[in-house]
Amino acid sequence: MTGADASTPVIEIDHVTKRFDDYVAVAEADFSIGAGEFFSLLGPSGCGKTTTLRMIAGFETPTEGAIRLEGADVSRVPPHKRNVNTVFQHYALFPHMTVWDNVAYGPRSRKKDKPTVKKSVDELLAVVRLTDYALRKPSQLSGGQQQRVALARALVNYPSA
Repeated sequence: MTGADASTPVIEIDHVTKRFDDYVAVAEADFSIGAGEFFSLLGPSGCGKTTTLRMIAGFETPTEGAIRLEGADVSRVPPHKRNVNTVFQHYALFPHMTVWDNVAYGPRSRKKDKPTVKKSVDELLAVVRLTDYALRKPSQLSGGQQQRVALARALVNYPSA
């Protein structure tokens, strides 16, 4: 964690409701996620899982309640100002880039120096066990391998949540 002490949840959803006109997509969601916890949102289609994730990422704004990241209320903070990464079901890998370049895209766009980019990308490729695939294009990978590239790309910027 970067900005909170160990007792502060990394993510807090505090009585969050999201309405689209008369339709209630999320009703009074209330939970917190601590550092290092593995967390899943499970439920039937249309129950608000994706809407909740979109609110955490900042792509939707709660109608009521608060979303806190490391203790700070980010309910009205735009996505580009949140230290959160999202991996969507479609991995949106750049087809013309290698695995290594796909993962390096984030740190490069944040103007990190070359040694830092290399170290971060190499570490993340090792974590997701894709070091041997670094020079392949996404079309040369299985679906699971593509998913791991997307995961590495999300983690390489070391998000706080």
